[in-house]
Amino acid sequence: MMLFAIIALVLIGVPVIIGRFTGQSPMEILFGSRVNRTFFGNREKREEKSRTGRSSGGNAPGNAPGGPAGGGSASGVQAADGNAPGDQAADGSSQGEAAKSLPPGAQKNSSREDLMRSISALLTYGRRNRFFTIVPGTLMHGDDVASLAVLIVTRNSVLGFNCFGYGGTVHVGSGEETWKQVLNGETIRFDSPLVKNKKQKEILDAVLNECGYPGTRTEIFGLFTSPDVVLKNNVRRNTRCCTQKAMMEVLNENRYLENGGINPRELGLLLEKHIKKA
Repeated sequence: MMLFAIIALVLIGVPVIIGRFTGQSPMEILFGSRVNRTFFGNREKREEKSRTGRSSGGNAPGNAPGGPAGGGSASGVQAADGNAPGDQAADGSSQGEAAKSLPPGAQKNSSREDLMRSISALLTYGRRNRFFTIVPGTLMHGDDVASLAVLIVTRNSVLGFNCFGYGGTVHVGSGEETWKQVLNGETIRFDSPLVKNKKQKEILDAVLNECGYPGTRTEIFGLFTSPDVVLKNNVRRNTRCCTQKAMMEVLNENRYLENGGINPRELGLLLEKHIKKA
């Protein structure tokens, strides 16, 4: 009887001790990996499945970049229809799978990341100067809609921004002439952003008049978000269409930073009442 007890102790105790150092189960040590997989399942697969489940289902979705700036609202940079705010999505900015197939060194239209980066820069500008920022700035006045990506209320003016995703080289027309994009040897003509800017300025002026701020200085900018876009024949101060770098240089001029007697938050809250709800 004592002999059987000793044998049982050896068969059970030794594999347990060895398993602590090798990471193997007692059954695997006694009978090999085939028996261990048969009776206990493949531990590696279970652990991998567990890790995969945690990574795919355990993370909360991130917030839109930038967030509220200067006390303003950031209702998300994505429009109600799922497209990026402003005109960028319609302008061919979303590359999708097509962008991945482009050869190295090929020119590209702006990506969604470029758009987010540009909007984030505007939000930071508003926050730093204690302005009131509204994203997206989709203003309603009657049946008219100004689909602006961003609205910034400063202490002397209200600024609106349209985002355009054209990359490559953009040849700027004058007045209402069509503009031309040259991208990887292909030429595309598109409507002048100045026409859209003018119409949206009229809507913004009408809303401000209704808010009790007639005569407030307003400007609508066309912001080209591709970091590599080149604007040809562009007279920046006349067309109000810029790359992101040039745009920030313009916005940091004193004429946008001076105190003109406007309370940005007060006016911003009035404008929010005219923002189209998603």
